Order: sequence, then structure tokens, then C-alpha cells
Amino acid sequence: MIFIGQSKITTILYRIADNKPDQYPHFLLYGDAGLGKTSLCEIIVDRVGGKFVPMNAGMIKDVKELVALLVSLEPNSFLFIDEIHRLSIKMEEVLYTAMDKGMLTLLIESEIQEKTIPTTVPINQFTLAGATTQVGMMSKPMLSRFRYKLKMKRYSDGEIISIIKGVKDLDEPVLRLIAKRSRGVPRLAINNISMVTDMCDEPVTIEKVKDILDRCGVYDKGLTSDDLNYLNILKKHQVIGLNTLSNLLGLDEKYIENNVEPYLMELGLVTKTRHGRTLLNVS
Repeated sequence: MIFIGQSKITTILYRIADNKPDQYPHFLLYGDAGLGKTSLCEIIVDRVGGKFVPMNAGMIKDVKELVALLVSLEPNSFLFIDEIHRLSIKMEEVLYTAMDKGMLTLLIESEIQEKTIPTTVPINQFTLAGATTQVGMMSKPMLSRFRYKLKMKRYSDGEIISIIKGVKDLDEPVLRLIAKRSRGVPRLAINNISMVTDMCDEPVTIEKVKDILDRCGVYDKGLTSDDLNYLNILKKHQVIGLNTLSNLLGLDEKYIENNVEPYLMELGLVTKTRHGRTLLNVS
């Protein structure tokens, strides 16, 4: 399996794998959704050997369920926890001793002594591979348990084209147009191809693809209708607060902060000040 892009990260993770350590170190991948965190981890597991155990933090209901999961791991498994920032503090505390010492500390009720007795239970050696889109929401003690904290970045247009070439046989100019409207995110590029496949008749031309993406609200640089509405409001008001923006756009404040503003700020179009949001590039 070949992973395209993220060369700084893959160099580190591949080099560790090629060194054949007794235990692959715990590592964290963070960055926007759709950048390939799960796929990269699967490739590392394939390279090292071991069992890949994927889990979403939101699906782990309580500490007991997490303990049962850890106890069931086979030796040298890779436990991949997506959206790991969603784990509760109590769940994180269970992971501390599991990651540091390869054991769990359980509280066992003793009917004879009529009290709860701390008991250590050894578990099989494993690697925790964490993934998150909200690294700032993780606690410092949890973050410190990961030897490697690696940020995944957006892909270049050329990398996106290499990734999506095998999805559908399209001409290079069409692939380049799709890539330019995908924000450097492979998942969005694949979604864009799917929209084109759903609505475009043969032959597939740049004009047809541009029209389809425009109709679906996917514009140049991957800007969406929400993005353009946001920018137009800022252009009218110059400086505006988040609450007012939310009311004018009809969007939840968290949605704006997590899904609209980060990309616009990355493009250098918007900034936050103590007075509110403002445009950096009016044109």
C-alpha cells in the first residue's frame, strides 16, 4: 500500500517501522477531517505487522467498555481511536497506566473486607494511535503520553490529482479543476468526483464539471455557499461579532468556528480581533 503526500510524517513513521522496535511507540495524528489519518495508520500496521483495531471515541460508552476493549487486545495490536478528544477524563486516566505500564488499575469490591481494593491487571503490549480534528480539546496529560504528535496538512493539487486518478477515468484538466475545488482534502475531492459522476453525461468536459460544482455550491479554492455568505456579510459590516454573524447566516456558532472560519483564516481572508471578525482582503 502506498500513501501519497504527508512526506514529513510518513518519513518518521516508516523509519520507526523499519527499525522494528519491540513496541511501536504511541502516536497522535491531528488535523482537518478527510486527510487520511485512518488510511495512514492502516498502512503503518500493514508495514509493522499486528492487528488493526479501529474505534471511534464517541462509540465508547463508559470506562467499563474501554477496559473490556483494552483487555481484549491481542499482543502488538494497534488501537486506533478516532476523535480521541471526545474521551472523558476518567477514560483518559484508564489509558495512562495502560500506555505507560501495560496494565490497568481496577477497583474490586471485596465482600469479606467490605471495601474496594485497587487491583492491577496486566494487559497485552499495544500501540495507541490517536486521531483528532480538535487537538486543542485534549488534556495535557493525555497529549504527553504520545511520543509523536504529528499534524497532517492539506495536500497540493498535484497530490490530490494522484490520489483521485484511480477513482474515475477523467482527463487531466478535469481532474485539476476538481482538485482546485477540494481544499487540499482527499475526501472532499472524492465527494466532488461523485457529484460529477451522479450528474454529468458523457463526454465529461471542464464546462460541464464547472457547472455541476457551481450548482452544488463548490466554488474556486473549494469555497462553499456558507463561506461566500460569510464573506459578503463581513464586506458589508466590516467588523462583526460571532453572535450577530450566526443570526445573519442562520448557522450555529460552533459550526461557524469549526467549519467556516478556519479555512477562511488559512487563506488569509479573515481575522479575529477583540472587536469581532473582519476581512483582511476586501477584494
